[in-house]
Amino acid sequence: MPKRNIKQSAKPPVPASAEALSAMQSVLTKQIGNAVKQIEAYIGIQHYLNTGTVLPSFHGWPISPDLGHFLIGRIESQSYDLIIEFGSGVSTWVIAQVRKNKTFQHLAFDHLPEFFEKTKQQLSAQGLIAGVDLRLTPLIPWVGPDQVVYPYYGCDAALSEHAGLLNQAGKRLLVLIDGPPASTGHHARYPAMAHVLRHFPLADVDFLMDDYIRLDEQEILDRWVSELDQSHVNYQKEIFRMEKDIAMLFVKK
Repeated sequence: MPKRNIKQSAKPPVPASAEALSAMQSVLTKQIGNAVKQIEAYIGIQHYLNTGTVLPSFHGWPISPDLGHFLIGRIESQSYDLIIEFGSGVSTWVIAQVRKNKTFQHLAFDHLPEFFEKTKQQLSAQGLIAGVDLRLTPLIPWVGPDQVVYPYYGCDAALSEHAGLLNQAGKRLLVLIDGPPASTGHHARYPAMAHVLRHFPLADVDFLMDDYIRLDEQEILDRWVSELDQSHVNYQKEIFRMEKDIAMLFVKK
């Protein structure tokens, strides 16, 4: 009697458990992170061999490479008269490099001595410190319109000083908000717009909020938009999808 070929039905795949998927994701994230660090290290070595200077790291606490690239393109293509940073670091170095081909004032704040000194040393090592007004400013209480007290940079004196150097009508500002860190408190970066618009009431200001992927930053932008609407101030809002996302608020006077 001839043998019959009996087809066995394939067993359905067993779905991976949530724990297994989480473990796989963790391994992949680690591998990708390591690959990025290796590429960054290789580029850093090439840069050092070609120029004799050390590139700062773009991963961990600092801004991500896509934001650094965005900043370069934005500043090169626009005519800013003053760039303000709330939070210093790699972004300060990037902006200072672009400033070699531009003429604008550059003001950066930091409240942590460790990061202030690190930024200062990086700028000094590459001969860029003279073009940056880098300020170490402690966080001091600021009372918002909601009567809530926010710890924020003691920046009024420096902002007033730079405002006095500009004939504000027709001037353009770029304000990068990358501090204070979220650990400072709820809506830690909320005071930025009020401080800048108070000192530069006649200038056009482009606010750039980093870390827009976080709910806190999204809520801050919503509050700013609501306040601008109530004051009948012209503005546009645009979101750029990146590693940590950014939002820009273009305030026109």
